[in-house]
Amino acid sequence: MKNKPKHLNTSANDATMLRFAREENTEQARMLRFRLLGRMGAMLLAWTIIFSLGCVFFETFISDRLGNLIADATSEWIYSQPQTDPDLTSIDDTGVDVDAAASAGSAVTESNEAQTDLETITEQDYKYQLEQTRNPEDQIQQLYDKLGYPNGGANIQVAVIGDGSYAARDLSTYAWIRTMKIPFAIVVYAIGFIVIIIRTLNRSLSYFSKLSNALSDPRLIEGGQVKLPKELTIASQQLELLQTKVRDHEQAAVMAEQRKNEMVAYLAHDIRTPLTSVVGYLSLLAESPDLPIEKRAEYAGIALAKAERLEMLVEEFFEITRYNLDSIVLERENVDVELFLDQVVDEFGLAAQERDITLTTIAPEGAHAFLDPSKMARALGNVMKNAITYADAHSEVTLNAVVSETELVLSCSNQGREISKTHLEAIFERFYREDTSRGQGANAGLGLAITREIVEAHGGTIVAESTAGRTTFTMRLPR
Repeated sequence: MKNKPKHLNTSANDATMLRFAREENTEQARMLRFRLLGRMGAMLLAWTIIFSLGCVFFETFISDRLGNLIADATSEWIYSQPQTDPDLTSIDDTGVDVDAAASAGSAVTESNEAQTDLETITEQDYKYQLEQTRNPEDQIQQLYDKLGYPNGGANIQVAVIGDGSYAARDLSTYAWIRTMKIPFAIVVYAIGFIVIIIRTLNRSLSYFSKLSNALSDPRLIEGGQVKLPKELTIASQQLELLQTKVRDHEQAAVMAEQRKNEMVAYLAHDIRTPLTSVVGYLSLLAESPDLPIEKRAEYAGIALAKAERLEMLVEEFFEITRYNLDSIVLERENVDVELFLDQVVDEFGLAAQERDITLTTIAPEGAHAFLDPSKMARALGNVMKNAITYADAHSEVTLNAVVSETELVLSCSNQGREISKTHLEAIFERFYREDTSRGQGANAGLGLAITREIVEAHGGTIVAESTAGRTTFTMRLPR
């Protein structure tokens, strides 16, 4: 059976995509931050200009008129009464004493001396005497008393009326309102500032809302196009990568399930063949007790070989079950690296001998590593099994260990047929089987997949390289 699926997903690709996603997230955050701060700065600058122009317009055209309206609405004029001297009440507008003139008129004589007794007052003298009789200080004090400020006050406005009287009003309310002009302007500016910040925050939150809606859009999983604002261009590109990744995972899962089903069918079919042989040969032995010893030994040998083959296939089924149901639990301890490699190699001595393959271990003496010996023996065993299976006859398989202060590097090399790049990319996938022309025979394609799981459970990595027929599996484990 040939099965060469196209590789869809590897740990290296996942790590690369994760690193790329982190870089893109940083760039997307930087872009959004730049746009939002730039937008907020432009809005604040515009608001400051508008506010300043509004203040200038208010002070130029509105402030005085509005002040007068407020003063008239919040205060009331109080008027004083002029105090007139009784001696000057008979003086008319011409400056002549009317009473004196009447008295003199009745006693008029033809004598010029009698006419000279008439006393007259000029207009200038009259006005001076009138101003002296009206006493401004008394009138103003009278207004202060009426307003409840005997000693006066800074908020009392006094005005002179045309007839020489005085009026006053209390502008305390107007003065208080005037002192609140600057705080009121600050509050208005602060309100505009807060509104701009809230709008910016709402806009930033709207990006999260749109991104959340895009992630919950069924079209994302179905492969449809999900539109986002131009500010989220990088996030849109990441969603496209996510769609591609989801599709790849779905396709990989479908292909893995298909390979598994094919493998189960293959193993089930292959189990029937050795089972039939075992039953057949055992039946011959049971039905023909008089068979020659040589024939009985031959049939028994064939039946044993087929039973062993059957046992291997059943073990493959158990591998599939364990792979799907079990998680790898590590029980680490300090292990002598050289002794550990020798023990692993000893298990494959007979298999290597059958193909005349030399097994060589290279390890530093006395070096130790902290690992799970049982799990790592299984991982190395899977690699060794593949190396012996695919190595050229009469060649050498080398198991090498390099120990440093920070890591343990285990490598297994063989000389044989070169593995193509396509197979190297997929060789650690579960249920992956290269074509049987390389002699892999019936196996579930789980060995190297399990090896990778064990190595990664130890916090390490495993890679495969093949050049000019020299294939090397390298495992790096932290010490």
